Amino acid sequence: MRGGDTHHPTLSETNGDYDGQFLFIGDKANARIAVIDLRDFETKQILKNPIALSDHGCGFVTPNTEYVIEGGQYANPLGNKYAPIAEFKQQYRGMVTLWKFD
Repeated sequence: MRGGDTHHPTLSETNGDYDGQFLFIGDKANARIAVIDLRDFETKQILKNPIALSDHGCGFVTPNTEYVIEGGQYANPLGNKYAPIAEFKQQYRGMVTLWKFD
């Protein structure tokens, strides 16, 4: 695994206000999100997006942290498959993923 490129940390929210329970931070280079519990500063989970190659604008949450939102930086063939650039219009897609957070 290559090194990460952390971007856009955000705190969990309750009723639209930061509650400081969890920190979410995106790894732009690897399309991953880390979930860090701020009670013990331990990384609880690292989520690898199975359909994206990279992301930017990730780690945003809904007002009660029901979902963590991750947006793709570049259009790519979904599922990390190969498609020639000549098929860009047919094969390449942008994406936004909403991860359910419990």
